[in-house]
Amino acid sequence: MTDDTKHEIQILLDLLKSSLTRNGVSMATDREENLMFFDTAEYNRSGGKSFDGFRININDLVK
Repeated sequence: MTDDTKHEIQILLDLLKSSLTRNGVSMATDREENLMFFDTAEYNRSGGKSFDGFRININDLVK
């Protein structure tokens, strides 16, 4: 992987982090290799029982 590629990916990850933080969204993974994006406040209010968000399989991002 080139340094330019690493730099580009880091920029995108920083942008993702900023967007998630600004919008009160958390990110996690599950056992099926999904990335989950969900409302942090709702998840905390429900004691981890409510999931208001979406999932995307990591393979859909890299294949």
